[in-house]
Amino acid sequence: MPRPCLIGDPMSRSFLAAAFLSALVALTFFSAPEAFAAVVHLSHGADPHAVFSHMSMATLTLAALRSKEGDLVARAAAKLGEISDSLAPDAIRAIETEHGRILGEVEAVRGHIVEAERAAAVDPVAIRTLERERIAGIRSVARKLGLADEVSDKAVNDGTGLDAFRTLAIDAAAERQQPIHSQNPGASDRGQQHRTYAQPKGEKVKGTDATRAMIALAACRGSRRDAADYVSQHYGPEGDVVARALSTSIGSAGGFLVPVDMASEVIELLRPASTVMALDPVIIPMPHGNMSIPRIQGGANAGYVGENQPTNASQQSFGMVQLSAKKLTSVVPISNDMIRFPSAATDAIVRNDMVLSIATRADLAFVRGQGSSFSPRGLKSFAASPSLAGANLIVAGVLVGSAYGAQSQANAIQALATVTNDLSRAELALENANIKMTKPGWIFSPRTKQYLMNIRDGLGNQIYYAEMSKGMLRGKPFKTTTQIPNNLIAVATDGTTPTADGSEIYLADFAEVYIGEAHGLELDVFPGGAYVDASGNLVSGVSNDQTVMRAIVQHDMNMRQEAAVALITGVRWF
Repeated sequence: MPRPCLIGDPMSRSFLAAAFLSALVALTFFSAPEAFAAVVHLSHGADPHAVFSHMSMATLTLAALRSKEGDLVARAAAKLGEISDSLAPDAIRAIETEHGRILGEVEAVRGHIVEAERAAAVDPVAIRTLERERIAGIRSVARKLGLADEVSDKAVNDGTGLDAFRTLAIDAAAERQQPIHSQNPGASDRGQQHRTYAQPKGEKVKGTDATRAMIALAACRGSRRDAADYVSQHYGPEGDVVARALSTSIGSAGGFLVPVDMASEVIELLRPASTVMALDPVIIPMPHGNMSIPRIQGGANAGYVGENQPTNASQQSFGMVQLSAKKLTSVVPISNDMIRFPSAATDAIVRNDMVLSIATRADLAFVRGQGSSFSPRGLKSFAASPSLAGANLIVAGVLVGSAYGAQSQANAIQALATVTNDLSRAELALENANIKMTKPGWIFSPRTKQYLMNIRDGLGNQIYYAEMSKGMLRGKPFKTTTQIPNNLIAVATDGTTPTADGSEIYLADFAEVYIGEAHGLELDVFPGGAYVDASGNLVSGVSNDQTVMRAIVQHDMNMRQEAAVALITGVRWF
């Protein structure tokens, strides 16, 4: 027996007429008390169908507010997406201020929605149900008549009633002189004229199909059959691929195993989102979850010999780079209101949350992971490998003064000399190990980045600002991640007292970093599930009207040469 979707079951016309009559009376009194008497007059002796028609006005009030809320949420997400590492601090603060202002508008609109629902004195689910039926009906008529998405979108946003839209749609189709068929989008067209569907608006954003599958599964409580119908209803022909996949695929644990082409799009999005993967390591597919790659551990010997003298034979020694898929699970909570009213903004928010949550956790493993049978080994573990005997570990020098505050000329010169020396020592460690530096790159925390961008010479000139504004440091690209802590044990200014405010800097040749990817992505949903937030608090999905989504990917990391990464520890640059 299929489980019900969040889109709700149809309600009887008599119940809707009575409920929405009460809503219109309350809403009219709330917004225009002088019109209250006219509405009361309408409620006595009126034909139920006429009352039902007038009641749609109340629905449009809430629909307009919710439409405005969706637009503001999309604007807030877009504004936050403008932040990049290349922006100056003042520009970032300006973006964050504008983002906060938009969020303030969102809260204000949500307050109006709550007030309107209370004034309506009716179950808000009934209002949302009718609005969903209106939107679904408009989109269904538009699809069947082959109208463009713009036509149905305009009708939805303008609050056009379903009956009125049918008239407009038939007129529009007649003007185009297109053959009209009444079959469902998935029905066979054999022996009939070709039916024209609405075309997608531009190129579809990568990861959209997987995201829509997640939203549909969440809306339908994990039922793949119902989710396939949900996708067809809400996305039309654009969702055909997702609907077919939902109908035929099944995960090993009962979840949804995303087809390879959809999973590849999500994994491709993970690469720029992850600090390590954004520095262009060697990506190796692992279709079977494991991969062994030979590497040279020792080179062949060569020497000069005299005439007729034997040459001492020598051989290269080889080892193996082993990659074994490690399972990474990401938990993404999403508001059920977004599921009830899916849109392009919803697709983008869910997609970004899923990608960023996976990328953030992967960064922690790829940078600082110690490695086990369940998790990848990170750059720190390789730099500290006993086989390197500490050659690639550099302890940061003790600084005097601060790059942000006023400091003497002598202190500024000393601080710059210390920083330059530490960065040079990391570069030298790789060069001494004969690393070719084909794809070198730095990784450090945002705090370290800000220090380096502001450090000055004795004359007050910013040394690295211009170069770092272009994403480069000493001729090499850099990336920042909050997965590198700023509270590690370090040595304080006096050179003896340990403090808990140290950080790390990594330099690696990413041509020697191998990341194996098993192109699998499994999704599952838990309506009302509990999860732990970033602060370690247990959050109830039921209390917050949320659905918890879980995404599972598999990957691993290894180094072709362990000496291809250097680590500066005890960095107190702030």
